[in-house]
Amino acid sequence: MGYNPDDFPFIQGAACAVGERTLWAVGDTPEEVSCTLLSIKESIHCPVGQTPPDGTYTLTQNPAAPCTWQYSVFPYTIIWRLEVGKSSLYVSSGWGKWLTSENAWEGGLCFDNQNDASKWDEWGIGGTGLIVPSFIAGEMAGDGSDGGGFEQSGNYTFDAFPISTNKIAIRLAYPEIGLNLTFKYDPEER
Repeated sequence: MGYNPDDFPFIQGAACAVGERTLWAVGDTPEEVSCTLLSIKESIHCPVGQTPPDGTYTLTQNPAAPCTWQYSVFPYTIIWRLEVGKSSLYVSSGWGKWLTSENAWEGGLCFDNQNDASKWDEWGIGGTGLIVPSFIAGEMAGDGSDGGGFEQSGNYTFDAFPISTNKIAIRLAYPEIGLNLTFKYDPEER
């Protein structure tokens, strides 16, 4: 993946609150999130010429539904939705479903594909969807002035890998000083 936080700045979105619980701290709801799709395979129902949507996409908050982020550029539609007691990720292309996943946690970041190719419209099987909110980059890097993060000494990148439904592993790399750090990011521990 290799996210460069300079290319993925935090832009504050509308507050996302569902039920009695606010999913983001005040001022932390991102207008954009990154969605990386990994290892989705074609099912037996996938039409010839269609390719799995593996890659990284920027999803934008829906102003009319602030707990929904979406990407809609032909041929793919990607929707990440947070609701009371669950979160979901849906990836489609035309009338075919590439990835359908629901977590029983409101802030799920990792989504295993729940398609099983038993239906004609399930084009993708297997694989994972990974959501990376833009503020993670800022929290990881920081500027060192508040005792958190690192004082920046040049260009850096970070990669994210799924661990479980609501946890991701982050690899932060500063090539100029030969530093590579890997650690767990758990939004419940923020």
